[in-house]
Amino acid sequence: MYCGYRPLSTQKTIVDGVPAHTVSEAGYCLAASAYMVVKYWQERTHFSPTLPAYEDFKEIFPRSDILLATPPNKVYDNLRKVEQTQNVRVRHLTGTDVGTLEFRVRERSPPIVLFDCLYYHQRSPLSKSSHATVIVGYTNETLLANNPVFGEEYPYEKRRFMDAWARRGMKYILITPTESLARYVGTR
Repeated sequence: MYCGYRPLSTQKTIVDGVPAHTVSEAGYCLAASAYMVVKYWQERTHFSPTLPAYEDFKEIFPRSDILLATPPNKVYDNLRKVEQTQNVRVRHLTGTDVGTLEFRVRERSPPIVLFDCLYYHQRSPLSKSSHATVIVGYTNETLLANNPVFGEEYPYEKRRFMDAWARRGMKYILITPTESLARYVGTR
């Protein structure tokens, strides 16, 4: 029976249909990540035939260090605009370990994860960078992300990712269809 995610082997699980969207300008990783997830749900449920183009969508978010210098309540306000205009529910959640993210992948709800990207790559204890990416799959050793900078199914080693994610409080954002649409998706 098809469940909406596909185990490509006994070791790799991917959420089908999460579009990749890369950006070349700094400061839009959260906008691009939110766009990918909203577009995923729009294509799956057809809840909004008027999904704006990315250029229009990113106007919801201010350009800048969106995760580092923007107060959390302002990020939340910007995501609420997505919620109000796209018929989705936006939740800010805190994970406990990578199993939290794997669970979201198995339930076909790709999470937007906020982590210290520079720390992941360089292990600098002085790093205070912030980055958003969409987790779309996993293997025994890696998490796979549609990363707004590095592209589709970018692999992150789980232990290193866990450390970089912990530096940002293990926060993630879950964007899902509203409750009535979620019941529709569950019957498909």
